Amino acid sequence: MGGAGFIGRNVADLLRRTGRNLCVVDQWPTHEVSLPAGVSYCCVAGVGDFGLALPELRGEFDEIVDLAYASVPQSSYDDPVKDIIENLPRFVRLLQFAVERCKGRFVFLSSGGTVYGQANFLPITEDHPLEPLSPYGITKLATEKYAFMYGLQHGLPIICLRPGNVYGEGQWPFRGQGFVATAIGSVLAGRPITVFGPTGAVRDYIHVEDAARAVLAALEKGVPGTAYNLGTGRGLDNAQVLALLRKVLPGAYSMPPIRYLPERIFDVRENVLDSTRLEADTGWKTEIPLEEGLKRAFFWLKENSPIYSGI
Repeated sequence: MGGAGFIGRNVADLLRRTGRNLCVVDQWPTHEVSLPAGVSYCCVAGVGDFGLALPELRGEFDEIVDLAYASVPQSSYDDPVKDIIENLPRFVRLLQFAVERCKGRFVFLSSGGTVYGQANFLPITEDHPLEPLSPYGITKLATEKYAFMYGLQHGLPIICLRPGNVYGEGQWPFRGQGFVATAIGSVLAGRPITVFGPTGAVRDYIHVEDAARAVLAALEKGVPGTAYNLGTGRGLDNAQVLALLRKVLPGAYSMPPIRYLPERIFDVRENVLDSTRLEADTGWKTEIPLEEGLKRAFFWLKENSPIYSGI
């Protein structure tokens, strides 16, 4: 589910290379979807309608990976009721489907950036109190509670991943989420870059390829009934990210003006994730440093921006 999105495409490509037969379900029209050869695709009207596609999926499945979500922290704050309606019923229907039709593991993405709330200590471990500040984080936490309930009651092998700020090739800017992509898009378009607070919030930035490998590691070696943080253990504020981006820009490009706005009430100030548990159980480690990832993301968006009307 959600396999044609930013993270999903990378996960689908990696899983296909392991020899798995994949069926991807997402909301994008077929002609807009680029997936690896041999991957079947089922298009639905919207993320909230994924449950309607389930009867069309025939047979049993060995594994389910759920990456779909219909909102971001800002949109959830603007309309918390919509955030619940578009995300929670769809997820519970998928859990019911999995109980009936999935023979193996169910891996899904929660949010390491929002479910913990303000950090009591850094880096954050999975045992940190769960006190989300945004409707987005509350709904993400609710999906975790439902998933682990289904795991206990029905023996469904549930594994939860709580990622930090995923970035990299394939992420479009100006969509309300993804500071790296939006900063790069602002450079290419000559738009001001918005920072909330004096230096911006501290975040744990993880490249999408590392995130995709974590999904595979969870499928193959993760412990059912476990929640895993997915991050680098390194936190940078917006100003530090922009300083690194400035270093990798080609000579023809320069940083646009920075527009400073007050901190947002639903943003946690610092979020850095301890991924020791995932590393210990699966052997997964991050491989792509932020500096390299920024360079790769810049050149990908530069080459692909003509097909994106937002730049």
